[in-house]
This record gives sequence, C-alpha cells and structure tokens, in this order.
Amino acid sequence: MPQKLIVMMLDGISAEYFQTERSRMPFISALADRGHYVQNLHSAVLGVSLAGRIGMMTGVPGAQSSITGNTYWDGTTFRFPTPYDVRVKTLPEQAKEAGKDVAVVGFGMLRPESAHIFRAPWWVGPLIIRARDTGPSGDVWMRIIAERGEDQQRFKRIMSEAGLPSELAPMPMDPAPEKFLQYALMADHRIFDWVGALAASEEAPDLIITELGLPDSAQHSHGYKSEYAHWAIAYADMLVGKVVQRLAAAGKLDEYNLAVMSDHGHSPITKAIYTNNLLPGVTCAPDGSMLHVVAKNDEELREVTDKLAEFGCEPWNNDHVPDDYKDQISVFAAPEGLEFIAKPVKEGDTEPVGEPEHLSSHGIRPGLPGDDRLCVFAGPNVPQGITTEATALQVAPTFAALLGLPLSVYPAEPIFQPVSQPAEAVS
Repeated sequence: MPQKLIVMMLDGISAEYFQTERSRMPFISALADRGHYVQNLHSAVLGVSLAGRIGMMTGVPGAQSSITGNTYWDGTTFRFPTPYDVRVKTLPEQAKEAGKDVAVVGFGMLRPESAHIFRAPWWVGPLIIRARDTGPSGDVWMRIIAERGEDQQRFKRIMSEAGLPSELAPMPMDPAPEKFLQYALMADHRIFDWVGALAASEEAPDLIITELGLPDSAQHSHGYKSEYAHWAIAYADMLVGKVVQRLAAAGKLDEYNLAVMSDHGHSPITKAIYTNNLLPGVTCAPDGSMLHVVAKNDEELREVTDKLAEFGCEPWNNDHVPDDYKDQISVFAAPEGLEFIAKPVKEGDTEPVGEPEHLSSHGIRPGLPGDDRLCVFAGPNVPQGITTEATALQVAPTFAALLGLPLSVYPAEPIFQPVSQPAEAVS
C-alpha cells in the first residue's frame, strides 16, 4: 500500500458551491467521480480559517486544541493565535514521529519543526501587522516566516531540478486590496508548483500538506458567486489539476492519495454589527457571525446581552471554548446575513449597524449550511463512493488511516476505511 498523502486545502469553497457550480471545477469533479465525495462536510464552531485548519490537522474540538476561531483568548487578552497555542499533537507531528517524511508547504497553523520541509503560508505578512496590534503573536509569526525546515537543502535541490525558484517574492507588509489579490494569485501558483515538483521527484515526501488562499479572499472582496469568485475558484481547480498532471507525467499517480477540501464555507453578508460602537469598552472578539465576549461582571454581561438582542443576536453555548476559559467567555450568534466587525467601514460612522466589511464571509450561525465545506478524496487506497454528511472531526482520522497511522488518538471515526489497508494500521 502506498500510504502517501497530499492534502490540498482550498480556502473558503463551500459544499453548496461545489454542488451547484461543479461544471466550473472539472479537475476536482473528476477526482470526486473516481474517488470519495463528501457532499456536506460540517464545520465545527467556529467555521473560520485558523480553527478550520487546525481542526483538520488535529481531529479534536477547539475545546481541546484551544484554537476556537481566528482570535485566541490567552487569559488576559484576545490576540491572533499561533501554532504554539495548539495544545494537542497535529497530524504532521504524529506522522513525523512514526518515521514519515513530511513537507508542510504554505499551510497555516503548523509548527516548522513538525516537518522536514517547511514553508510558511504567504498570507502571514498581513497577519503579522494585525497580530502586533493585539499582542505578542507577531514576533512568533516572524520567526515562523524565517523557518525552512531541517531539510531545506533537499527542497532547494528538488526545485532547482524542476526549474522553479525556491522562494516566494517578498510581499508588501500592508498591500492595497488589488495588490493583495495579485500577490495571492502569484503565491498560490508558486506553492502548488512546489507541491507538484516535490510529489513528482525521486525524493518525494510521504505527506505533503498545502493550502491555496485566493478563493477566500476573492469571495470576501467581491461576493459569493461573483464573477471574480467564480474565476478564483476555477483557478484553484486548475492548480489542483496541475498537481495531478505532474504526478501523472512522473508515473506517480498510484503512489499518492489526494485530499482536496476547504477549511470552511462562505455565505453572502448584507450588514455588519460594529462592536466598537455598540459595545464600547467591552472586551470582545468578532469572528464572522459569532462574537466572543469577556464581561467584567454579570451586570456588563446583561447589558451586552440586551444590546445585542436589539439586533437579533442571541446567546450561544460555549462548548467549543477550553474548560479553563469557559467561565470567562460568553458567546453570541448574529442572525443570518450579518457579521460582527470591530470598526465601521466608513470612518466617523457612529451607528451600531451598517455596511459590512465583507460581501461574503464564514463563521456563520451554527446549524446553517453555508459553512459546510468542499471535501473530496481520490487515490489508490480511496474507496469510490459518496458520503452524504460527515463532520470536521472525521477529517484527521481519515488522513491518519490513509497514512497507516494509529487512530486511537482521535475521538471520531474516519469518513471511510482505506482499501487494501493492513488491519494493524487502523486499529
């Protein structure tokens, strides 16, 4: 059995998009036809980028990993999380300890030391700016950007043999929106070229984990199912096709299993609740349509609850919050089509509700289908078929099963059992 795997995470492609616009994605559609297609992969709470990434790499809820959203409560402040906030072992760490050769190529929220070959995600630059505004996370991410893994000379050699540069062009630290999207286009293309070259080489890793960010950015900026979003997702599909083509040209299609999926979905947004205006002085963290609040006392929490109720927001459970912070963090959900953001889009706006920052977003009210995610597996050990529904917690054990790693560390079962899998590998 090959027991090799390439994980390609395509940021922000919803299950509904693939179901209704599948003709725009011929390469991924072909993988779904010959592999295993999960029609509705349900996101955990919250269905946002960093929580989605680490969820698929750990297979445990945010209450265990401590990554509950795109912000992290460290006991004193909300800040941007780093890979070193993750409290449990990740899939690449498990694989590396088992003797697997691991490459992490542009995937966020994984520690450099978890892989032999490592490249940080290209979007870390803008993240650093925001992280430095809210805490020490920026310094950690700066160190991560500089890391290349313990086997960087092998990476450089493989890229040289493939005729590819081994570095990305530097990204402006605070690019204008159009420059950001241009850089995303270039960076995603380069990273997927790296993935294809690694997998097709004579020194191919056992596990390659990567991501592509453009679809999420395009939908945020231009809207769900906008023409630009259609183009960005078709571009992502093309890059997946390039990886498959490289494997085929090298005669290695039978050596790798492939996983193509998203970290969350996307849904149209019509209005935003500006927390700085509505809740001045309140410690809170907007995350899509969900809001984490650390109230000073019961009286402030009642005031927050009453103010949010005026706009249809209601208290939500905090089951996804780590036990050591459950007594501090309260959670609220906005109605469908609304997002929470800190500052108004228009400078000087003092209204509590107004124009949204994003035309489409994620992290929506739990239970709505908009955050259901794309999920397709294909390869020599993937059984052909369709699963109607699965949960995000089932992703990591499915990866582990395809790699022949122990499953006892995961609370959920794999989405499917690999074919021709030795019995001891899935015990």
